[in-house]
Amino acid sequence: VEVKKQKMKLKKISNYFLGLGVEFLASLFLRIKGYQIICRRFRSHNGEIDLIALDGLTIVFIEVKYRSQKESALESLSQTQQRRIFRASQDFFIMCAHMRNRTYRYDFLVFSQFYFQHFRNAWQIDEFVT
Repeated sequence: VEVKKQKMKLKKISNYFLGLGVEFLASLFLRIKGYQIICRRFRSHNGEIDLIALDGLTIVFIEVKYRSQKESALESLSQTQQRRIFRASQDFFIMCAHMRNRTYRYDFLVFSQFYFQHFRNAWQIDEFVT
C-alpha cells in the first residue's frame, strides 16, 4: 500500500512539472507571436487560469492542455472547466479594475507528443451568462 501511495505521489509531482514545462513552451510560442504574458497561473477562489496575455489591447485568458494522444488533448477542455475559467476571469477583472474596459477572449492551446494547436476565441462567454 505504501509503495502504491509513493508511486501515485511521484506521478502527481511529475505531472505538475510536465504542466509547468508545457505552460512555459506555450508562453514562448505566444511571445514569438507578439503576445505579452501578464500573468501565469492566476488563481482565485473560483478557479485557475494558466496564462493571461495581451494580444495588442485584447486580454486573452488561455487554457493550456497536454495529453499523450492528440484526440484526448482536443477533447480535454470540458464545459465545467470553461465555466471555472470564465469565473476566474471575472475575478481577474475585479482585482485589475483598470483593465475592465478592454476587449477579451478565451484561447485554448493543445499539446500532445507530435501535435500542437492554438485555438483563438475557443469559446464564448455568453454560453455561461444567463
